[in-house]
Amino acid sequence: MYYAHQYLSENTFQVAKYFDDGSSQNVSPDDPNYRQWIAAGNTPKLETRSRFLSIVDGKVIVDPNKQSILAKEEAERSDNQTTESLIQSKMRELAITALKAEGKLDKDGKAKK
Repeated sequence: MYYAHQYLSENTFQVAKYFDDGSSQNVSPDDPNYRQWIAAGNTPKLETRSRFLSIVDGKVIVDPNKQSILAKEEAERSDNQTTESLIQSKMRELAITALKAEGKLDKDGKAKK
C-alpha cells in the first residue's frame, strides 16, 4: 500500500491511496492513516491527472505549449461548428427544393394545404 499526490493543476492535488491489489481510493489530506504514513518517513508518489502536466525531476511541470494547443483546439472546434452549420443550411435548402419539386411547397416555401 502506498499514497500518491495526483496533481490536477500545477498547485492542486488530491491524495490517492493505492492498495496492494491495484485498486485505489481518494482520501483526505487529513486522513490519520495518511498522516501516519507520512510521519513514518514515506514519500507520496507524484502523478498527474492533466494532459498538460508532467513530473520532471520530482517537480510538476506545465506544458509550455498549453495555451497554443488550447487555442488551436478551440479554432478547430469553431471551424467544425461552422462546417456543421453550413451542412445543415445546405441540407435545408436541398429539402426545400425537393419538397417544391414534389409539389408539397408553394413558390414561397410554404406548405400547400
